[in-house]
Amino acid sequence: MTPHIVISGAPGRRLVERVLRSAGRGAFDVVEGGDPADAVELARTVLARGEPAALVLDAGTADDASAEAQREEVEDELRGAAGATPFRVVMAVPRAERLLFADRDGFQRALGREISDRAAWAARSDPRGMLARLLEGGDVDDGAIAIVEKLDDESLTELARHPTFAEIIDLLVEVAPDAWTRPAPAEDDVVPG
Repeated sequence: MTPHIVISGAPGRRLVERVLRSAGRGAFDVVEGGDPADAVELARTVLARGEPAALVLDAGTADDASAEAQREEVEDELRGAAGATPFRVVMAVPRAERLLFADRDGFQRALGREISDRAAWAARSDPRGMLARLLEGGDVDDGAIAIVEKLDDESLTELARHPTFAEIIDLLVEVAPDAWTRPAPAEDDVVPG
């Protein structure tokens, strides 16, 4: 049974594919779900077939409480279709593009230049807008995908530790524990005992 990850947007889809391929050896399928309503409907269809799914939605807000309320609402909506089938609803706060900035060093290596502290801060609330400014014109989706393709192994490993990816990996571990393991915490995340 192949788990499905449903996400809207090509840059987010490609980032999820690259991070997960670097993090495990199990099978999965990443599907671009269109707008949020279509993505929810696609996840519902997948779950109704008895196939595990993670639905990754843009929260559209930087407010964690609002994002959590959205997640709970969508979970309630999908629970009836899922039955006993494992699923996760993962909110990208505020958008999936913000994940590119989660490993600033890796992002800068992929971009080919450093970004200012101000740009990194602004990306927290408007990652797509900051990408547009950093890419200096052109299609933001194409530019974001180009950056995703340039992320190195070190950055992909670091991104796999991000809570958004950790939730998806938790589902994959639940479905196929022999093929997936949770990423080890970064050395600076380990508390001396």
